[in-house]
Amino acid sequence: MAPSKIQDDDSERNNGTEDTGKDLSGKSNVPGSLSASTAKATVAVSTDHKTDSHITAFPDGDHFSGMTIHQAAQQGNLHVLKSLIENGYAEVTDSDSQNVTALHWAAINNHVIVAKYLIENGAEVNAFGGELVATPLHWAARNGHLPIVTLLINHGADPNLRDSQGFNGLHLATHSSNTMLVLYLIYQDMDIDTPDTLQHTPLMWAAYQGDQLTLDLLIRLGASVTKVDTTSFTPLHWAVTKGNHMCLRKLIEAGADIDAKENNGKTPADLAQEMSSEKIWHRALSESGRTKSGKRGSYLFGRQATHAIIYSIPFFVLFLAFQTLARYPWFIGLPLAIGEFVVFHILIVKVLIKAQVPDAMMRTPYFTSIFQASAFWVGVTWLFRILLVTSYSLVANIVFISSYVVALYSFYTAVLADPGFVPKLTSREEQKELVICLANKGMLDARHLCITCLIKKPLRSKHCKICDRCVARFDHHCPWIYNCIGVRNHRAFMIFLIMMIVSIISYEYLCIRYLLDAAPTYFPKPSEPCLLNDMLCGFFQYDTWTMSLGIWAALQLTWTIGLICMQAYQIASAKTTNEMANFHRYSYFGNRNGGNVREQILATLVAGPGASGAAQVGDNGGDDLTATEDGMDGGFGDHAQEHHNYHEHSRILRLFGGNGKRRSHHHASHNSDGNPFDFGCWNNCVDFWSQGQGGMLQNVNWYGLFDVPLVERRTNMTSRRTTGGYMAVRDDEEIV
Repeated sequence: MAPSKIQDDDSERNNGTEDTGKDLSGKSNVPGSLSASTAKATVAVSTDHKTDSHITAFPDGDHFSGMTIHQAAQQGNLHVLKSLIENGYAEVTDSDSQNVTALHWAAINNHVIVAKYLIENGAEVNAFGGELVATPLHWAARNGHLPIVTLLINHGADPNLRDSQGFNGLHLATHSSNTMLVLYLIYQDMDIDTPDTLQHTPLMWAAYQGDQLTLDLLIRLGASVTKVDTTSFTPLHWAVTKGNHMCLRKLIEAGADIDAKENNGKTPADLAQEMSSEKIWHRALSESGRTKSGKRGSYLFGRQATHAIIYSIPFFVLFLAFQTLARYPWFIGLPLAIGEFVVFHILIVKVLIKAQVPDAMMRTPYFTSIFQASAFWVGVTWLFRILLVTSYSLVANIVFISSYVVALYSFYTAVLADPGFVPKLTSREEQKELVICLANKGMLDARHLCITCLIKKPLRSKHCKICDRCVARFDHHCPWIYNCIGVRNHRAFMIFLIMMIVSIISYEYLCIRYLLDAAPTYFPKPSEPCLLNDMLCGFFQYDTWTMSLGIWAALQLTWTIGLICMQAYQIASAKTTNEMANFHRYSYFGNRNGGNVREQILATLVAGPGASGAAQVGDNGGDDLTATEDGMDGGFGDHAQEHHNYHEHSRILRLFGGNGKRRSHHHASHNSDGNPFDFGCWNNCVDFWSQGQGGMLQNVNWYGLFDVPLVERRTNMTSRRTTGGYMAVRDDEEIV
């Protein structure tokens, strides 16, 4: 089947034709094989049900306008559904003329509570129905409803069953682009390369849809990039038809054969040319370290040798640039020095770096070497030029060398330290156990699981795409440090910034003293006109190297002072750079409707035990589901769950605020912006500088803190004041 004959199912749905939901095969891929008119109907149930479709009232006097069991299941109306079944008007196994059951309708509309009631009362979880002869799991999987799929599998549903098109649960989950659902089904021991009737694998479907996340997951979990379908299309061919350069890049990096030919003898490059997407294809090749012809681009040297060369270049370039300024008049030396910087930068970017990806420079020691080279030449200049002349200024020299040494020590501590990498699970079985456990708790989402590391994400952690690891209490990835800034090296980073500012200021002072004492009277030279005043011209005439290096060092104060001011504010307010930049993504700072953490916890109480995923507190990685999860019902049945007592309300509130009578006014207002980690400027600073050994967050394990509601404010009952911060609460421990 040629790609040119394939219609995108999204465009088909948009034009309102009867071809709604067509796929690679050209057939309907709507789960359960509903017709377009049936799927669009508000109450899409046949009048040929085995139940009485003309019921208008129940013995208790409730009126439901002829609603059937299928309509009730579709709308999530648990009250009507239960009344129909318990009064004998319907059975849970009733099906319509296409063998569609109430469980099918509950599944496709993600009504978890309704589906659970039906299953517990005997509904067949593997019942086939609809034009495509599909099961409820097929209907749910195609729509990406992870909670329903989890419920069905836990009650015996078989995800390996196929509908009439040959799709099983994994194919349909891939169609839905719900990466977490795909992950869950793979860890149900499904064959990751299972083909449909046309031999399309899940990886081919992900490539055709341009679903980068799912494609990346499938590749990392072992999906074959060389499989072919009935037309000899590989996943790479299908990725070309979509034109997503990231999918193309990941497939090429994973070893896809760029010279593979389909039945008509066309390679992916040929298809790209036919579809006028050569620019995308060439970009994917470039970012994968390939030439336009597809040949592997190789380092001129080995990877380590290349990084060593990149690291050494700024040392040489700074020396060369300052020597150029010193040897030539400024109107010649300045353009030459700038040109030297540009030439060597192009050398690094265009020649030494293999793959031209946007963050390629961040993956090399280039930026950190610029700082280290600057610090090196500052130290050399001070030792061999400035110290000899300014030795009488003992205090200034002691301040400089002390701050210089401490700054470098803190710098290398931050560079070489583990910033707080969250340990990875060592085996696939551990990963499987975690995924299934989270799914059963309604917590298999981007807030709780890192889809790249496949670990449970601690609160305030983030996956760094440069380091490719999750970092506990992640602040930011710093190119000047060549490392992430996290829970273990954040203090060293701050000490480095402070000492760097002190050393630069003291160095500038010593430079001025040195030039004032050593520079002779300025005598203009006709061949070297100077546009500055006589004193500055004299300084440049006497020692251009030291003067130029002093200006270069002073320029570093601009970004350093700005950075330390921002960092100081964030520490005082108990926020990280990541949290400041992505404030709206983190539900523990308050939900999208402006509610704070207490309101979210109360929302959990109201939702009741049936809403296991409601009001989860934390980072959702962009999908901030603070009030309800995808699997939560909005139907009539939810009201039966609202039965928590006052003791439970007070128990949860104490997790954040403690006893209100014991809290000072300062503490009472610390959570006004919804930040549960903000205990006021003083306590926040004590916590940071003591690295968790003091302050209100004493001894918090940032590798194991997953939800704010699972911690308790520690209070000294004797002194009647808070002394500890947070401590873990055992599952069997009751907070009173």
